Amino acid sequence: MVDDASELVAKNSIMVQHPSCIAHLHTPPLMSAVAAEAMIAGLNQSMDSWDQASAATYVEQKVVDWMCEQYEMGDKADGIFTSGGTQSNQMGLMLARDWFADITSGHSIQKMGNPDYADKLRIVCSKKSHFTVQKAAAWMGLGEKAVVTVDTHADGTMHIEALSKEISALKEQGLMPFALVATAGTTDHGAIDNIDAMAEVAREQNLWLHVDGAYGGALMLSSRKDRLKGIEKADSVSVDFHKLFYQTISCGSLLIKDKSNFKYLLHHADYLTESTMSFQT
Repeated sequence: MVDDASELVAKNSIMVQHPSCIAHLHTPPLMSAVAAEAMIAGLNQSMDSWDQASAATYVEQKVVDWMCEQYEMGDKADGIFTSGGTQSNQMGLMLARDWFADITSGHSIQKMGNPDYADKLRIVCSKKSHFTVQKAAAWMGLGEKAVVTVDTHADGTMHIEALSKEISALKEQGLMPFALVATAGTTDHGAIDNIDAMAEVAREQNLWLHVDGAYGGALMLSSRKDRLKGIEKADSVSVDFHKLFYQTISCGSLLIKDKSNFKYLLHHADYLTESTMSFQT
């Protein structure tokens, strides 16, 4: 069987160790990551609750706390591991939608479904943003029409003046923008939006700021971390460890500035008591 796997699978697989593979967001995993992946598979822990994965739960929380510290998100920050950027972006935007409905009308989408004004809800991002923004809108029952894209500069970064005008125009039409997506590393160009300026717009317009850092988020650990200025002001950040963190697929994370907003994801189950839950709000 090993010989067959080597001949049929290994020899016909993509050589991720080639330097050019990084351009496809597909990086060679570090040997330590490969060893850790083997250990994870062997231990086969379930992350549903502490009593099913006591040590692994502490490891996850330790890594999440470290990441929140690196991104300077503050003492109230927390996070959760995901399968990658797609899930992280979807979860971040779902939190944004539920948060907006809550603060706007006290409506609980988790209990009652989308509010009667759901058709007016809008997500704003650049024309170079990842397609998961549209996928998230469709998945949430808002439809891809809920995504409004803003023009970019020649380098692929969002045009801030155009952004401000677009948000004002949406509100004048009676529409309800609730989330602004900044991209830290576009898929096609590696462009990094002016996160700091977008954070200011989000604050002025009372929008949830989500930063898609799946590609370029790893810059926070480099000498070029200044390129991510303003990311600490984001309400949520998606991170992909299996890209420029050089970990094995699939491994991502969603970090949020205020962990109390995880309440929009929580569900009660008798076998998952408060003393065994993986994180507390």
